[in-house]
Formats: sequence, structure tokens, C-alpha cells
Amino acid sequence: MEPKIYVYAFQNLKLIDVIETCENSKGICAVSPSKDVCVLAAPDKTLGAVRVVHYDKGSKLQLIDAHQTAVAAMALNNDGSILATSSSKVRSHR
Repeated sequence: MEPKIYVYAFQNLKLIDVIETCENSKGICAVSPSKDVCVLAAPDKTLGAVRVVHYDKGSKLQLIDAHQTAVAAMALNNDGSILATSSSKVRSHR
């Protein structure tokens, strides 16, 4: 079974999108909190990549090669114009 994120409209609980992701046991994703803009960011199927969907612009999709290892966390600002991500890569101390 492939990991997926299901996106619903609250007004009528209609399923509006299904996003396939990489293994995402922590449920990592981010949604812009603005009432005027609807942007969702989630790990893509490709390791380290992030999928960004602008639902208010007709489901415009962007893919960002953010990291070489798995995405560990992400956050969007209020209007969805800035995305911050971090990876799971750990630096070794010598």
C-alpha cells in the first residue's frame, strides 16, 4: 500500500485531491493558514523532494528538490509564499 494524503473540502467533505508521498509515518505536511490562499506542501514520492500544490490557482503543482535525504519537517507562511523544510540527515561529529 502506497502512502497517500487525502485532501477534503470542509464545506461538503468532498474529496478534492489524493497526493502520493514517500513513506511518511509522521504525516509530515504543511498548509497555509490564510483564508484567502490555499497552498499545501508534502513530501513527494521522490526522496527529499517536496510537492507544493496551489489549490486556489487551479491546482497548480510545483516540485522542489529540497534535500538528498528524507524530509523531516516543513512549514508554510500565512499566504503560502515561503516554505521552510528540514531533512533527516544527521551530521556525524568527529
